[in-house]
Formats: sequence, structure tokens, C-alpha cells
Amino acid sequence: MNTSERDLGSLLDALDGDGVIVAPCPVGYLAATSSAAGVDRIFELKGRDRSRSLSVGGHALHEGRRYLQELAGLGGPELSELSATMGLIGTRRHGAPPTPEGVGTTETLAVFVGLGPLLDELIVRQRAAGRTLFVTSANASGTGNAVLASQLPPALRGGAVTALIDDARIPSAQRRRHPAPASPIVRLGERPTLVREGAQQELVTYQLARAGFAAL
Repeated sequence: MNTSERDLGSLLDALDGDGVIVAPCPVGYLAATSSAAGVDRIFELKGRDRSRSLSVGGHALHEGRRYLQELAGLGGPELSELSATMGLIGTRRHGAPPTPEGVGTTETLAVFVGLGPLLDELIVRQRAAGRTLFVTSANASGTGNAVLASQLPPALRGGAVTALIDDARIPSAQRRRHPAPASPIVRLGERPTLVREGAQQELVTYQLARAGFAAL
């Protein structure tokens, strides 16, 4: 990871101070926060409908022991086979740790996995401090994933954002003149259900099958 300890510390301080950071991941930019106040700010910056919840940021290697294993029928070994471009929705187990209003629901929890070196490291550091990273795509609702800073909505690259990590961290092969297609979202359970179609959908279906889930 190329981020210095000083820069990483600044991002952690921003999250601890109810801030919102915008940073790249393998499929584009994400907006992330670690507090209820930050979740509220993300809804405002995105102009997001409050009926659509945010997700918990997850890393297949580090996150499973607290949140990802709450997803129905999903464990660590299976996670390592799933696509990094995929959003997962599962049923919460009884007594699951609470999240701020606007993150998942009382019955379900959505999780992004494979967020890239920077955000994965923030997840690890936040988890060690007993905190969680809440995330959503850094785009206007209903649009594709921004893969260049210039494609971000003005509100998500303006002064209301505590920190913006620029597009130099997105691999050059993924930078393009137009936003990337949205990622597929799958609801897990006895039979997976495709909630939203998206890029690399055939790969997601294949990896689910390898992980032992029934076909979509």
C-alpha cells in the first residue's frame, strides 16, 4: 500500500470526526464514513432516497468474523471466491450489532467486499478501534460508478467532503471517459436472488456456483 502512516492517520482522524471521505476502489469511487452523522451527510451529498440504505464495507479476509458471517449461509471460505465487484445482501442473525439509521435494515445487511488496499486498510484499522466503515458508491443515485474524479457529482468533490483521494489510485486500465456500469447485487439465502443486474454478472453467477450456492 502506498499510503503513508501520516496520510492514513489523517483519514482515520477524519472518520473519527464524523467526516466523509471519497476514495477509489476497484470498481470506482466510494463515499465512506464511520458515524451516524456521517451517514446522514452522505445521504444529503448524494441526494439519496432515504428508503435506500447504505452498506457496510467488508474485506474478505478481515471482515468476516464480525459482520460478514451474519449473512445467511455465507462463511469466510466462500467469500474468497466471490467477485470484488459484487454487493451482497443477507439476513441478520438475532442479536447482530446495531448500525446507524440508514445502514441496512433491521432484517437485512448489505456488504461491499474487496474495496482495494486503501479502504481495506481503513476497515482493518477501524475494526481494531471497534468501529465500522459504512460505504456507498460515490455517484448520483441511478448513475454509473465514477472512475475519474471529474465524474464525481460536485457535492461529492466539494468542501462538504472531508477528504478526497484522487483518481491516480485507480488503475489506468480502469480509467475511462464514461462512468463504469453498476455492479450486480445479490440477496443470499436458500436460493440467491439477483436484486440488481450489473457488470460481470456471469462471473458473479459462476463464483456463487463455485461457493456452493444454487444458480441465480
